[in-house]
Amino acid sequence: MASIVRLTNCVLASDGVEKAGDLYLCETTGKIVAAPEPSSEAVSVTTVDLGGRLVSPGLIDVQLNGCCGLNFSEEPPDDGAAGADYVETVREALVGLLATGVTSFLPTLTTSKREMFQKAIPLYVPNGHRRDPSLGSESLGIHCEGPFISQAKKGAHDPARLQTPTAGAQTIEDFYGPEHFVAPTNKTPGNSRVPAAIRKITVAPELPGMLDAMADLVRRHGTIVSMGHSAASYEQGLAGLRAGATMLTHTFNAMQPFLHRSPGLVGLLGAPLADLTSSTTDRLSTPLQRPFFGLIADEIHLHPAVARTAWAVHEDGCIITTDGTAATGLDLPDGLHVWRQGQRRVIKTGRKLQLEGTDTIAGGTTTLVQCVSNLIRWTGIHPARALRTVTSNPARFLGIADVKGTLEPGADADLVVLSWEDIQGRMELRVGQVWKFGKRIISSDTHFLYGQERINNARPSPEKPFVLGLPTGSSPLTTYQVLIEMHRKGLVSFRHVVTFNMGPYCVDQDEYVGLPRGHPQSYRRFMYDNFFDHIDVLPQNIHLLDGNAADLEAECRAYEDAIARAGGIDLFLGGMGPDGHIAFNEPGSSLRSRTRVKTLADDTIAANARFFGNDASKVPRHALTVGVQTVMDAREVLVIVTGVQKAAALKKCVEEGVNHMWTLSCLQMHPKATVVVDDDATMELQVKTVRYFKSIEQPPRAASATAACPCGPRQAAPVDPAPTRAPEILTMEPKQSGKSIPARDLLSSYGGLPPSRELSRSRTPDLIPDSMQSRIVLPSY
Repeated sequence: MASIVRLTNCVLASDGVEKAGDLYLCETTGKIVAAPEPSSEAVSVTTVDLGGRLVSPGLIDVQLNGCCGLNFSEEPPDDGAAGADYVETVREALVGLLATGVTSFLPTLTTSKREMFQKAIPLYVPNGHRRDPSLGSESLGIHCEGPFISQAKKGAHDPARLQTPTAGAQTIEDFYGPEHFVAPTNKTPGNSRVPAAIRKITVAPELPGMLDAMADLVRRHGTIVSMGHSAASYEQGLAGLRAGATMLTHTFNAMQPFLHRSPGLVGLLGAPLADLTSSTTDRLSTPLQRPFFGLIADEIHLHPAVARTAWAVHEDGCIITTDGTAATGLDLPDGLHVWRQGQRRVIKTGRKLQLEGTDTIAGGTTTLVQCVSNLIRWTGIHPARALRTVTSNPARFLGIADVKGTLEPGADADLVVLSWEDIQGRMELRVGQVWKFGKRIISSDTHFLYGQERINNARPSPEKPFVLGLPTGSSPLTTYQVLIEMHRKGLVSFRHVVTFNMGPYCVDQDEYVGLPRGHPQSYRRFMYDNFFDHIDVLPQNIHLLDGNAADLEAECRAYEDAIARAGGIDLFLGGMGPDGHIAFNEPGSSLRSRTRVKTLADDTIAANARFFGNDASKVPRHALTVGVQTVMDAREVLVIVTGVQKAAALKKCVEEGVNHMWTLSCLQMHPKATVVVDDDATMELQVKTVRYFKSIEQPPRAASATAACPCGPRQAAPVDPAPTRAPEILTMEPKQSGKSIPARDLLSSYGGLPPSRELSRSRTPDLIPDSMQSRIVLPSY
């Protein structure tokens, strides 16, 4: 049976066009597929709601020198333990690169001695045929930049190692290794074609013998040739195009400046058809076109006006690149850094890297998604249009537009989920999720991952397990899916985790019998189908209230005793009902209540009717539930509240006092409570309330939950009718289906939620008494 993932409530951005719709991925093949037939029994469909965010093909960087602490041009150690460790270092760096949204790239090797190329090239050969997301970002083939470049435009390259192709193409092949220009012929899974190790080279066309060498490599091997680090004139550039070159490397940088009488290589961006249709083009099998061109849009290499002009002249050929270095993806301090095994010394100042003692730029530190954000601001274009420069344009340049850089069926399911938000005072694209070959590899929805982090930080053991309180219903489904995914990847184990659920439906003494354990809507069945059957939790560590127990009161007392024996609950995950209840503690519940039988309110019955064929008469009228005080005794509480239908209740629970009619309000008295909300849920909050909580939000930190929790249940928190503290409030993106992209996705990859702080506010705060509905503005394009 094929396993299909349906991405819904999202905006699809492909080849510059944006449209709302669903996208289907096949986990089995790792491909994008057409929507399956509704009646098909041969597929299993899992739906993922993306909350109105933007879905783009995975980003492609065609010029990346290193990332995440790794310089690709380092000479790897010889075989043995050191060599094996280095291979793992490469894999870890490429997983880090994947987290930035780059799903495919050309690892760039720069001027060095021949031995470096011979040893490094095998590490970065194309690996997409392996269909293995755990390898990180996919190599599409190697880009060799140097040593066949101009001394006059060497940039940061070592001038002592530059060469000219004295024997034409043979010189180039002998230097890099002739075997690396030839595609392997061995069989691969699915008989997919594997390209040659070397996909692209950057050369200076004006070097003696270079034009013939270029034409030879293109004709015999299909090597992609780019012109760069060159002092070539416009006419020499045209000759390079006729010899088979199709791109300019980091345009404007390390080439002749564009002058009114001597345009140099830059002039090729506007070359007229007459210049491109010379009789000398007979040697080529396809008509000449204006070249693709790389732009390093990092605010360091180019002035915004220059990038804007180049993009406007030849939008279809614009490819944004990073020229990234080992510093890309890291938060390195300013100062001196020694790279390439001591061979290069660079000074970092902000995001600028320069060779020590010079003003020569030594590569970039900005991520590709940040470069695209710059282009959006510089040109005023829509994100979908800007994303062409890192998706469909590079895919066309590389000749792989059918499998990369597109969201069409048949393409590889490499995706990035983005939001457009205000980061430190300016708008930026933020990576929310990354999918590789149909598998979600990176997710920044950290409130879904928080349980994973807390478990790992606690280092549970048989003697001291981690105790987790779990909700049921539809709210936690995504949380459970992400935790299952993390478990499958080996990132978290539940073997030493003890679980307690909030409670199941139980006997209705008037009309209905209790739901049997196997009933499709029993909470026991729900938890096993959606969570327990997919993780390594021990059966004896699972605690669920028995709604069919002969003595329900005794069952509730035993449940509280079991929590106490386990040492108390470390983290309680939960949601909030539309009437402000937590667990099944409906309006009117005692704030000191413990686990008990509870009559369900009409609102709760109506909300759960969808699980019983939309027939409210079939919903049990009673439930067993943990009490308000049971939740309050947990060392930490995390509640997710989404949707405008819960806005009024959230206002009551946050802006008014603790009240048994709105039981979530009890969290105002909890020392470590976090409420994660989307913008829709804040619509009834007063403006200054929202601004206040947003102003104290901090970037998530992995160390946020490392403090040891005391063993045993806490003492009951005192209930004060006039609280002076409020729960932590974090905003998350809304679920919407229109064209607007959510303004916030504050939670970053694999980080924890901020620790609770002692928040104090005035008993009568100066709040603006108008509705948030008219005050929250999402970005428009």
